Amino acid sequence: HFNIGMENGKLFFRSGGQQVNASGFYNDGSWHHLAVTVNRSQNVGRLFVDEKLEQTFTVDTLGGIAGNALYLGATYDPGSGNLSKMLNGNIDELAMFEMELPENVLRLVSKNTPSGEEMGLMAYLSFSRSERQTDNSQRLMPTGLSLRKYKDNHGDIVENHVDTIVSQEVIDLHADRRSYAPMVNAGKLENIKYSYVARDNELFINLDVPDYQIEKTNVYVTVKEVADLQGNLMASPVAMNLYVYRAPLRWNVKRKTVNVRYGEGATVDLTIENLSGKTKDFTLEGLPQWMTASQTSGKIEALDEIPVALTISPYVNIGDFEEIIYIVGDNGMTEPLPLSIHVRGEAPDWTVDDELKRGNVTMHIVARVTVGDEIAHDTDDILTAVGTGHRTLGAANVKQGTAENDGLVYLTIYNTAGANGTPVNFEFYDASTGRIYVVAPRNGTDEEETVVFQADTIMGTATNPVVLYAGWKEVQAVRLEKGWSWASTYVMPAEATVSNLLNGMGTWEAGEGLELLESDGRAFLLTYKLDPTSNTCYWDNGDKTTQLNPKRMYRFYTKSPKTIYIAGENVSYESITVHQGWNRIGYLAPMNLPIATALADYTDAASDGDIIKSQSEFAVLSIDASGNRMWKGTLEFLRTGEGYMLRRQADTEHKFWYPYYSAGTKYNNVKARKAPAFQNNTGSSMNVIAQAQGIELEPGDRLVAYEGAEIRGIAEVDNKFTSENAPLFFLTVGASKHDLHFVLERDGEPVATASQSMSYEDNAVKGTLAKPAIISFLPADNLYGEGWYSVQGIRLPKKPLERGVYIHNGQKVIIK
Repeated sequence: HFNIGMENGKLFFRSGGQQVNASGFYNDGSWHHLAVTVNRSQNVGRLFVDEKLEQTFTVDTLGGIAGNALYLGATYDPGSGNLSKMLNGNIDELAMFEMELPENVLRLVSKNTPSGEEMGLMAYLSFSRSERQTDNSQRLMPTGLSLRKYKDNHGDIVENHVDTIVSQEVIDLHADRRSYAPMVNAGKLENIKYSYVARDNELFINLDVPDYQIEKTNVYVTVKEVADLQGNLMASPVAMNLYVYRAPLRWNVKRKTVNVRYGEGATVDLTIENLSGKTKDFTLEGLPQWMTASQTSGKIEALDEIPVALTISPYVNIGDFEEIIYIVGDNGMTEPLPLSIHVRGEAPDWTVDDELKRGNVTMHIVARVTVGDEIAHDTDDILTAVGTGHRTLGAANVKQGTAENDGLVYLTIYNTAGANGTPVNFEFYDASTGRIYVVAPRNGTDEEETVVFQADTIMGTATNPVVLYAGWKEVQAVRLEKGWSWASTYVMPAEATVSNLLNGMGTWEAGEGLELLESDGRAFLLTYKLDPTSNTCYWDNGDKTTQLNPKRMYRFYTKSPKTIYIAGENVSYESITVHQGWNRIGYLAPMNLPIATALADYTDAASDGDIIKSQSEFAVLSIDASGNRMWKGTLEFLRTGEGYMLRRQADTEHKFWYPYYSAGTKYNNVKARKAPAFQNNTGSSMNVIAQAQGIELEPGDRLVAYEGAEIRGIAEVDNKFTSENAPLFFLTVGASKHDLHFVLERDGEPVATASQSMSYEDNAVKGTLAKPAIISFLPADNLYGEGWYSVQGIRLPKKPLERGVYIHNGQKVIIK
């Protein structure tokens, strides 16, 4: 007389002529969880489907479950003994309890198979259990045995006492070995010490364990056989599922999502709250290397709070990072904060020009993009079509499909009238890595096919899209700043004329240029020039055939910041060869790496004093008496798209490789640090390893090099590296035509000036780790009074007119 079934796609519960229906439609080919609970004392029954309460009903007229047979997958009529309404589907994970389960316990058992030791469990059928085979392997076998475990008087499990609910013959006849309910095994329950006391109709239960042992766990409490005033025992056990959350120290948010622009870093402002009535000590744990906290330990007064700022390094690689930061209290209790960090680069500016839009000659393509073995389904990903001269013919984002990996792109491609038959190429921007791939369809032999433009046509459908595959060809975006930029790529562009090569990278302004190297190492400059007669621009030597070599560093000159796009074959797996003296080297890895990791293959062959420098930073190799090798300086890791110069001491050539990382690889072992104190925008530089004398340094002090009124370099004192226990300055100085003079600044104000100047020399290195260049300072208090002074402390009769740095009434003034 107890029946759960389905009619016309509707689930129902029926007992003793009473029927309760679920409102949803569940005949959809998916697994669903159904539960019926009855509480006699409260006269209420409940019908749940997929953890959602569908119906409530009274149970005062409801009979108990009676009968000597259980039928699954059909409706049984006890009067006639007939079966009807056969189920076309699957049944799995059938459970019966002798008590009403609370909703939070129901949610648990809807996803987790119990262990069988739970109090109140009458029977549990999973229809399969792990059995050891003759070859000692474990295999799931169909069975009608209940998972309920019986215990003897000593509390030990009786292994041979197992209930058979469905005979093995029936199981073998109907078992479906291919389809199982999506369940996971519940964790092993552990008994904990407790004590209790009763008062009137209340029962107080104490958990006699330290708070930290049960913090953020579920505690199951089941009470049975409690007698009333007349000695009647309760009809069925009562269960509670309690979540223990008693940590006094809390974050002000439960989860934090942070979107970060690549190269800019970010600051996350948080608050730690003390909800208790006592002062609490705390520490922070779990910070990744690329993140620092304004405070990692301290005290919080009772019912007080303190702010904590998390700073994300501007050099962390593009990608998605899931981190958990913990507050650890003095009582051992922890409070986690899940952090989702999404680092994204600058999306390419793929815009169809107005001329193509006005012509409105189009074709359409429904496409799916595959990178490696992954189908692209990130809606930030972009597919573009490009034509002759790398002209953008169309661009569209991936749209999320009905399934997780069903991302499709609906791309409109524009072209000029009469362009039928011209080839169309495709490029794909993967937002999660920041990389741009050349993609193309493939034929049955896995060879790339060419798509040609045909106006008013559609290629592909939503059910049969054109599949575009990524190969070895990529398009690398390289950021150029105003002035000179030292750049390199990990892609090898095809040999082409200067005009075709550079015009395919982006849009240029008159006066901008690229410095190339002759075969003998001499540099020459290609300039984008304006022809005043035609008012058009051209590249000098534009018809000359050339090719960029990713193994070399190139210097670009631009009048404004811009991003260029260089297409070619990925060669990040190739080697770099260096010789004695200075070498212009490219950086072939497609991600930022710590200098020790990036140069691991070179370091063992390097000599003490070898130097690698970027445009604004440098590092020197130091070998101690034990043979340990360490790169010391401001250059702590190498960045994709940047070019470098390496000075080798040994008189032999050496070949080395950067670490190779395949597409989709994430690398987040980048230490948190600030951007360089000074961004050099000149084409060359000089490096100085300096030590200050005549003044006591404080953290944050900066050594500033001036050429007249122009700052040519800034270095912040770093106590990590010292010489004879005095800290060193690693100063990169941009190209200068005149002598340099030095000022020591503290909090933005001069506190001392150098008593001598220094001449500038291209690619010179002044000072070593063992014998740094000594810069002697005179405190500003001994030099400057009221009125105008030079930085050397010379009093001036009036306000100077020449450009330069001066001190007026003790304050720095720059006259340009």
